Amino acid sequence: PDPTGFAKTADNEVTFTNYITEVTGVGTAAVAIDTAGNGDYLYAGFSDIFDGLVITMDGANVNAVVATMTVEYWNGSAWAALTVASDGTAAAGATLAQTGTVTFKPLPAWAQRALDVLGTKHWARISVSAALTAGTAIDTVKVVRTPGHLYTFTPDQNLAVAANTELRLHITEVDANAAGVVAQVVGTT
Repeated sequence: PDPTGFAKTADNEVTFTNYITEVTGVGTAAVAIDTAGNGDYLYAGFSDIFDGLVITMDGANVNAVVATMTVEYWNGSAWAALTVASDGTAAAGATLAQTGTVTFKPLPAWAQRALDVLGTKHWARISVSAALTAGTAIDTVKVVRTPGHLYTFTPDQNLAVAANTELRLHITEVDANAAGVVAQVVGTT
């Protein structure tokens, strides 16, 4: 699925630039991240915990500078390191050198955090160890859901259904790796 938030900051979380439209394919511009090694951070947010990100680089605008990626999560009081299991964007020691999947293991203590006007989400904060090649840019980002995790979907509004009225729920699973979908409808009397 698409992330529900994506942003960049160059001033230690004082000012955020929102790029959710660009990375979800709605916007046409790519996200320039070539200054990310200069103390900037990228933030990918989702409504629940997640295991990684599928990052599609913008054509030939990839990084060639040797650099590693660090991913952090909010534990309720501070940013803490997530273990990056694999960086599929890396080539020849340079992260974000190609389109690929970055996987990490989320922790049960991963707390939601409100970031500026971006909303309250589970945020992954991404940094790199060196300034990237000028022009490096991300085209789209997708979230890798956690296998076996029960995700909660909250509709934008509550649905009232009269007593003895049929309620239909349509669910489409788009993740080819899923074993199935479980839906629970909870109501009040």
